[in-house]
Amino acid sequence: MQSLSEQLINKQFINNQWVASSGIRLLDVMNPYREERIAQVTAGDAADVDAAVKAAQQAQPAWQALGGTARAKYLDGFADALEARRDSIITLSATNNGKPLAEAEIDLDDAIACYRYYAGQARALDARQGELVSVEMEGVEARTYHDPVGVVGLIAPWNFPLVTSAWKLAPALAAGCAAVLKPSEVTPLPELVLAEIALEINLPLVC
Repeated sequence: MQSLSEQLINKQFINNQWVASSGIRLLDVMNPYREERIAQVTAGDAADVDAAVKAAQQAQPAWQALGGTARAKYLDGFADALEARRDSIITLSATNNGKPLAEAEIDLDDAIACYRYYAGQARALDARQGELVSVEMEGVEARTYHDPVGVVGLIAPWNFPLVTSAWKLAPALAAGCAAVLKPSEVTPLPELVLAEIALEINLPLVC
């Protein structure tokens, strides 16, 4: 079996698959408590970003057309999969971030709750489409429709792995936006679990 470093070197998760990066610069991923390298990941480059954005643009129409109820199933899928990996994610997050296990557990619980909350919001979105709006003009009917803005770029910080990415990714996906997520270069490992989950739950091509 390949080590974590061997799996991640020169790889980017684009279009729901691991592909070779066009970038050549490698980043050391450290355990800050022990000051030891635990993995290496490619930094990626502008060409990788362009490829991810292009893939997300291609995925946008189908993801938007799914509707909130269908998108909610995938958000619940993220929550379920994070829960199923609970022990390993807590250990991974604590190791990469250098935080106590108890705090890493809180982070994970918050992330799970975030995906479940926005699954509920996605379901509610369908019911709100076409709501009548009161207008004071005789013979005029107005309705409100909630449409996604399109592809969004999301940048997660280092201090609360999985939580801060959930704050960004869950509402974007719930609203119908395809997403390009950049995890922290300091704590990328917990966020890379999301790529495994995307494959596991058969998430449509959202990068």
